[in-house]
Amino acid sequence: MANSKMTLVGPLGGVSKGDRAAAPANVIWGLSNAPDLVSSADNLIVIVVMMENDAGSPNQVRTVLEKAAQLGVLTNAPLFAAGAIPRQELVNRIIANVAGALPVAKVGVPDPEDNIGPPQELRFVFGQLDDVYRNARESIETGLDFSGDDSRYRVWFRMFR
Repeated sequence: MANSKMTLVGPLGGVSKGDRAAAPANVIWGLSNAPDLVSSADNLIVIVVMMENDAGSPNQVRTVLEKAAQLGVLTNAPLFAAGAIPRQELVNRIIANVAGALPVAKVGVPDPEDNIGPPQELRFVFGQLDDVYRNARESIETGLDFSGDDSRYRVWFRMFR
C-alpha cells in the first residue's frame, strides 16, 4: 500500500473546442513501469489531475504532485491498514495532499499553469478487474469530467489486459 508513482500523460497540443485527442498509451500501474496484476481493486488508487501547460515543465509538475501523493500515502496507509480510517478517507487524504501541492506545482514563467478542476479518483471495482483478467471483456472504459479555467474536458481511461 505504501508504494506509489505518478505517470505523466501528455502534454497534448493543439486541442480546441469540440476536438477529440488521443493521448499516448500509458501504463498507469505497475511500479516498475511495466504492467502488473492488481491484487484487489481496493489496493489500486488512481488520482487524476488535469492541468494546462503554458510555460512550465510538465515533469516538474509531475514530480511535485508525486511527492505530495507519496506523503499522503505514507502518513495515512498505516491508519487504513489498522482499520482506523476507511478506504474513501484514505483516498480523500491523498487527494487533499495533491490539491495542497498544486500552488507549488503550477510554477510557470511568464504564465503559470492552471489546474482544470480538482484532482479526482479514477475508481475501478473488483468486478471490472475480474472481467478483464478473465478476458470476459476486452477492455473497460471509465470517464472523468474536468472543468475550470474556461475549459471542459471528458477524459476516458481504458483498462485492458
